[in-house]
Amino acid sequence: MTERRIGDEVSAGEIVGGLGCEAIAAPVAGVLLGLAGRGARIEPGDTLVEVDPDGIARLCYGVDEG
Repeated sequence: MTERRIGDEVSAGEIVGGLGCEAIAAPVAGVLLGLAGRGARIEPGDTLVEVDPDGIARLCYGVDEG
């Protein structure tokens, strides 16, 4: 679960959501690019949060050329 949205600024280690009883923290400072959605099937090793360390919120929407 999360209250955060794509494009939100986060600090490294900031709690951005939870999975069961575990807190999920931002791995680096920047803006949120991706979050596992409510009801998503989560397996061990899945990426739950993705952060763009460049911190430019307007660039986190859409599909990257790469």
